[in-house]
Amino acid sequence: MKVHLIRSEGFDIEDFNNVLNLLKATKGTIEFVPSEPIILPEFENYINFEDLKSFEKKGMPQFSMNESMRMENRVFPMKTPVFTWEQLFGICKDFRSDNNIPDADHVMLLTEQANDLNWFGAIDASMKNYFIHTADWDHYFQNNVDVRFPITYEIVVWLLRSMMFKNRNEIIDNIHENAQGCMMDFCQNKKEITIKMRTADLCPSCTSLITKKDIRKNYLKQLFDTMESIRKNLLFRQRSVLLNEPSRLEIRGYSKNIFLSDLGDLQINLTPKEKTLYLLFLKHPEGINLSYLIDHKLELTAYYSMLSRSGSPEQVETVISNMINYEYANDISIQFSRIKNKFVAALGEFGKQYTIEKVGDKHKIVLNRELVQFID
Repeated sequence: MKVHLIRSEGFDIEDFNNVLNLLKATKGTIEFVPSEPIILPEFENYINFEDLKSFEKKGMPQFSMNESMRMENRVFPMKTPVFTWEQLFGICKDFRSDNNIPDADHVMLLTEQANDLNWFGAIDASMKNYFIHTADWDHYFQNNVDVRFPITYEIVVWLLRSMMFKNRNEIIDNIHENAQGCMMDFCQNKKEITIKMRTADLCPSCTSLITKKDIRKNYLKQLFDTMESIRKNLLFRQRSVLLNEPSRLEIRGYSKNIFLSDLGDLQINLTPKEKTLYLLFLKHPEGINLSYLIDHKLELTAYYSMLSRSGSPEQVETVISNMINYEYANDISIQFSRIKNKFVAALGEFGKQYTIEKVGDKHKIVLNRELVQFID
């Protein structure tokens, strides 16, 4: 089973890759296939949100019976450009046609642009085309979530619904108007999305419904395992703040990929340059004075040569020479800031203990090294 993920040009490539990596982290027979970014057509429609309450409310669609289906800074009333559902599904259909996508494959459009019914995501009458709204998650989780998790959750839930129901009318007939912490909660008040994501579960009636369906068990396992990793991440973030309990950090393989193993193997994606600096400071818990960074040139060169791969010896030499030159301290600060932003995006303010911070006259990562493991 293949699921083609389309990224509209305005959806950040790093967030897109993070979603893709999270989906691929759970092994299974559902294959998630990325595409080149697409440019959306010009807006033709707008929606007026009179107040915050209307912004947080879904509209109810009308399907034909024969279908085979940060906010405090905003000023209201607010006029927002939107696409209709049919326009968004039309983009999926065009993608199928242009790329000869088999009818059996699924196509999902991930877009930052809102839709006319203000849903997080939806499915078309073929039960094979979808859109997922990728923006505004900071509002519902109050800047306390990495956007990859709610976006991935929506992808998984809509795939599961496509397997559970024959058409969109069946989906509407089985939604829960009152939130139960189940993936079939309607969440007309969109803030209720936080409840079902933290449980990432099914209610007894939905569980019973799934058992009666002829759904391949390997598909179910892969989707439920992904939902469980999302749930663990959200719960761990809450618990870690209360208990001051950080996740273990694992550096894996030749590429030295960085994973938070207690957060569902959440990967922190650093560039080769960022990762080179991070590995250096991770290996030196005592900290390093930036004016003496030149003393670590050989170590930095070894890391960057291994991680950049395509870089020539001359390119590696130039990058490392600039890195250790104290006159280029601003460049180092930029790299530190980018590393920090990625950990904070994944963990909130609690992520700062994983980042490179100035302590006295040195920079260091304060994380207890007993929580760090290098795995070949």
